[in-house]
Amino acid sequence: MKAFGAHLKKVRLAQGMTQEDLAFKSDIAFSSVARIEAGNINTTLCTIVKIAQTLGVDKKELMDF
Repeated sequence: MKAFGAHLKKVRLAQGMTQEDLAFKSDIAFSSVARIEAGNINTTLCTIVKIAQTLGVDKKELMDF
């Protein structure tokens, strides 16, 4: 969980997005984005797809950590 969260944060920052931006544009609760990045919760494939689309990356890139 923590490795995925750290990788997500790295990709998000490379896109110049804040957690708030990602949450709003992905239609995901800000608290969920923060908890995913912190490694406090697992996420679903559906959420990973939404995040990947918002960041403009392939979902495989998000899972390649």
